[in-house]
Amino acid sequence: MSERAPIVLAAVRGSEIALAHARDVQEVLAARFPMELESGIVLRDAGDAAILRGEADVAVHRMEHVPPKLPEDLVLAALLPRRSFTDALVADFSLKTLPRGARVATSNIRRRAMLLRARPDLKVAETHADVRERVRLWRVGDTDAVVLPTVSLTRLEVDAPYEELDPNVFVPSPGQGAIGCVCKRGSRFEEFLRGIDDARTRTEVEVERAVLRVVGGTPGMPVGIHAAKRGGGVEVHAVVLSLDGRGAVRLKEEIAAADALYHADEFGEKWKAMGADVLLEKARRALE
Repeated sequence: MSERAPIVLAAVRGSEIALAHARDVQEVLAARFPMELESGIVLRDAGDAAILRGEADVAVHRMEHVPPKLPEDLVLAALLPRRSFTDALVADFSLKTLPRGARVATSNIRRRAMLLRARPDLKVAETHADVRERVRLWRVGDTDAVVLPTVSLTRLEVDAPYEELDPNVFVPSPGQGAIGCVCKRGSRFEEFLRGIDDARTRTEVEVERAVLRVVGGTPGMPVGIHAAKRGGGVEVHAVVLSLDGRGAVRLKEEIAAADALYHADEFGEKWKAMGADVLLEKARRALE
């Protein structure tokens, strides 16, 4: 019997949720290739750089953090089946019934803009604490509510009341809820990763990233893009907002699943013609 090939997975950003997602990939690889691979996990702030330096074979990413264009030497070789893609409000109230002027904490510019659009009276504060610390801040009364990805709560099994926010209003970030595996193009691990790639998630996430590329978007901007494959079509919903949530350019259409990336480019160009890129550039300049 031949020895199993060692494969090193980099949990990007080194947080508890990043480590959990790396373990998800580890478990899927072990189930699919029990006799071929033996995996280990390292924590790295920059997983793609760790690959290029030879410190890891695969970077495990939450796809909402991955730029729409990868370095030429790297490839997005696998996407696990997407979990929940929505945002969640941790609070004793729903978003509709939060008291006027309530304090809401979030780490995300898109969520901030969408909160202000839905409830201009809210006081939205920035926080970059980890998931459990954000919930703790809410429990001790430092904030009235916290908004974060639903999947972060469910994957870490955080015990807290939450409202799953309507994705037609809080349109998710491109790739939200999906876990991606990046490796060197042509490496011996690319074929293994292709063996765990989920076709439906691949279609949806690639459409979202294609639309983002067309308008010149990057992670961390007030942009929501979500694609949902249904039969022979893909429903695409995209919105870009001003930082205060007052301005928005929104487009929602169904494109054909066949040649989905071609149609995603067309969708992106139509959205761009509506002024999506202009509003995005205004937000980018305001953040500089």
